[in-house]
Amino acid sequence: MCTVNKLVTRLILLIAVFIFVFNGKSYAVKELQPLKKNQKLTGEQIRKLAEEFLLERVPWSEDQMNLRVEYGGKDIILPKGKRQLVFQTSGNRWRPGVVPLILNIKVDNKFQRRLRLSAVLEIYYNVVKARNPLKRGQVLTNSDVEVGRVRSSHTLKGVADRKSVV
Repeated sequence: MCTVNKLVTRLILLIAVFIFVFNGKSYAVKELQPLKKNQKLTGEQIRKLAEEFLLERVPWSEDQMNLRVEYGGKDIILPKGKRQLVFQTSGNRWRPGVVPLILNIKVDNKFQRRLRLSAVLEIYYNVVKARNPLKRGQVLTNSDVEVGRVRSSHTLKGVADRKSVV
C-alpha cells in the first residue's frame, strides 16, 4: 500500500522527468506526399528542408543573417508510404554560431532513420569602425568613424552600433 508521501514523491519525480525531457526543445513535423514506390531523399533535399525549418524559427530576418546547413551523409532510400520528417533542436534559445539539429524520419509512423545535422548561423551587426588608423590619445570626430556592417557567428556585446554613442 502506498502512502501519501510516496504518491507525492512519485508525482514530483514524474513532473521533473517531463520537464527535463520536453523543456527547451523545438519540434517540427513535415509530412511529405505518400509514395507508391521507394524514393531517394537526397542530401540537398535534406539541407533545404532543414534550412526551411530554421528560417521559420529564428528571430532574425533573412537579410540580417547568413544560414548554412551542413550534412555530410549519403542519400537515403525510403520505403513507400506516408513520410514524416521530424526536426528537433536542443534548447529554444537562438544564438549565432553552430546550431545542432536532429532529423527523425518516419514512414507510416514507423521510425526509419535519425540524422544529425548542423547549421552555422551568422548574424550581421552594424558597428562603428575607424575610417583610418588612429593614434593613441587622438580625439575622435565624426569624420574619423563610420558605421559598417560586420558578420559574426558570436553575439557582440559592448560594441558601439551608432555614431551618437561614440
